[in-house]
Amino acid sequence: MIVLEGENQINILDGESSFSVDTQVNTDFKVEISRDAGWLMVVEGTKAMTPKAITFHADANPAHETRTAEVYLTADKCEPVLVKITQMGRPYYFEATLSGI
Repeated sequence: MIVLEGENQINILDGESSFSVDTQVNTDFKVEISRDAGWLMVVEGTKAMTPKAITFHADANPAHETRTAEVYLTADKCEPVLVKITQMGRPYYFEATLSGI
């Protein structure tokens, strides 16, 4: 069995970051990240431990749009657990020059 300890929706800022997802597990499991999320990778994860934290690393988001990855925690004979990770986009900055004042 795989049980998340907390929300299954994680929001992170636009910069490069590392973060963990806490779980309770009683079996070996795999972490599968959606194919279009090359910006996200698993840094650390060990098998069959209770409790267990899975550490991820997210590259900085160079775009202004948010991006999302779906992470599935899967194990034999267990219902897959979905975690959605959303990374904010880079903020817009505007400059104004005043003249004639």
